[in-house]
Amino acid sequence: MATHMRELSIEVTPLIEEEKKIPSSPVPQRLGWFGLALGLCAVVAYFASAGKTSHPAVEGWKTRLASVRKSTVDEFMVRTEWPTSEPQLLGRTETDSGVFETWHFTLRFDTHTWYVRRFGVDMPKECVNESCPLVVDFHGSYDSLFSQRAWTQWYQYQATTEKKFVLLTPEGSPDAVLRPRKILNDCNTTANNCTGSSATSWNVLGWGKTMDPVNRTATCDEADRSEGKGPICFWTTLRPKNAYPCFGSHLERDPKACELTEKSSTPQIPTVCQSASGANDYDYFKQVMEFVVPQYNVDAERIYLTGQSMGGMSSLQWAMGKGPYALGEYRPAAIAPCSSGAARSSYAKLDAEVPTLLMWGYQDDIAPPTLWSAYDRYNKFLPRSTTFLTQVVSGAQKEFLKKAALQVTGNKWPTNDCEYSCTKGTAEDKKMCCLMLWANALTGGELLKGSAAQTSLQDSHMLGCANDMGELTALDPSAFMWEGVLTTLRGIVGDTSLDMMTLEFNPPNVSIVPDAMQKTNDMLCADVPNKNNKDIRVCLFQGSHTYPWKSEWDNDWIEGGGQVFHDFVWKGFLKEGEVKRS
Repeated sequence: MATHMRELSIEVTPLIEEEKKIPSSPVPQRLGWFGLALGLCAVVAYFASAGKTSHPAVEGWKTRLASVRKSTVDEFMVRTEWPTSEPQLLGRTETDSGVFETWHFTLRFDTHTWYVRRFGVDMPKECVNESCPLVVDFHGSYDSLFSQRAWTQWYQYQATTEKKFVLLTPEGSPDAVLRPRKILNDCNTTANNCTGSSATSWNVLGWGKTMDPVNRTATCDEADRSEGKGPICFWTTLRPKNAYPCFGSHLERDPKACELTEKSSTPQIPTVCQSASGANDYDYFKQVMEFVVPQYNVDAERIYLTGQSMGGMSSLQWAMGKGPYALGEYRPAAIAPCSSGAARSSYAKLDAEVPTLLMWGYQDDIAPPTLWSAYDRYNKFLPRSTTFLTQVVSGAQKEFLKKAALQVTGNKWPTNDCEYSCTKGTAEDKKMCCLMLWANALTGGELLKGSAAQTSLQDSHMLGCANDMGELTALDPSAFMWEGVLTTLRGIVGDTSLDMMTLEFNPPNVSIVPDAMQKTNDMLCADVPNKNNKDIRVCLFQGSHTYPWKSEWDNDWIEGGGQVFHDFVWKGFLKEGEVKRS
């Protein structure tokens, strides 16, 4: 889901067996990406069809899959070496701060599939003899430890900051092929040019679920009564380009979705067979933490999680105190997620136990903070829709809404145009559009909740279904139901009645974020009251699906943006590693 998708190749080595029994000394086969994807296709198809009558087409697909699986085992080269379940060193490179080391280990996904998981650690020389805090930087969907490390550049900041930290860059499960004809080769070196996207994902906050989508013309009551209660997306997801959020159902509707392409020398799964991760990432990350903390002399009371998009969702998921993702003694002391969200009613429940810095761009249409930065059920982008232009930007309620919006922003108009979202109408219309998106996000969607525009869309069943709090979910471009900033924040503080209209938003501390940098994205932050008096903040900025101070168009840091962002998180929120778990 992250927008910084670059090219990368990665080694993935699953072992798929013909029987469920795992022999004590398996003969490993070089299956690569193809074998892994087929194994996962079988898993998600099984769970998608469990508990109901199987569709005849699905049975045919399963039979074909078994045949293809066997031929894959027979055809690929035999691999003579396998890493053990204990992490094995892949590479070691000297850096400006110390060393960067990459590791891998095998992890069993189910009774059929074994595959290799990886992670990387940047260790400053100052932390060899002194226990240091740990910053964990989760990547988004379709990325890798290498692409994330290059994109966020925490390792470069690590070399310049006075107070040091160990940097862990984990890597998601390799469950999908990003592009047709893309061969996924080895990328286990630590060379600086090993960057880009390896098409790995995380099973977090509803994205590992397979459930039936619903007809986009159905009412939400009808949707919740349908088989597979609690749908998280509409049938629109079943277009090939949108397949992966409701992957199991996509196979039921189109059992040929995972047929092989003959367009390359190595068999692989076509793009329409992409899936969100359903892997046991909770086992993976626990094993990583159990290794990294003692290996790198980490202070277990000062562990911090951060990430953007699915990486932000990962930060939230692994901060929970209960459930399969709970880290126990390695529970983070603080988290800093960005553009996170969750699948419908799958938001993280932190109950005000973990200090949190929640960042979100108010133009984000991939993980929309509110309904109005998102899409309708027919994939129309709402900020450019006729309804928004005629009933919000102009029309009978224009002056009332403008006055209300300016009260929210402190009588300030956005410093810059919302070129990403507001492209329709006159210059004045575009300015008004940007103001509405900003103010609506600052109120958690409350500003436009009772507007004629939102009421008409809701009455005509054009929006997402309500979650378990009664709040409507936003729709991304693939008609997947997302939890926005209000529900996410309520889950963080453990207060379902939290009203963002009562929060007091101000620019960040000028000693951390200079005034000129604040004006580049109009960032405003608010402290969120909570029962445990934890440091919980929410910060909204003018941006799309990316970090603050990242360019909208090329996703690189704007000039000086990387330094400001890292200072904002490390110095402004984490107090240079002084925040401890309590």
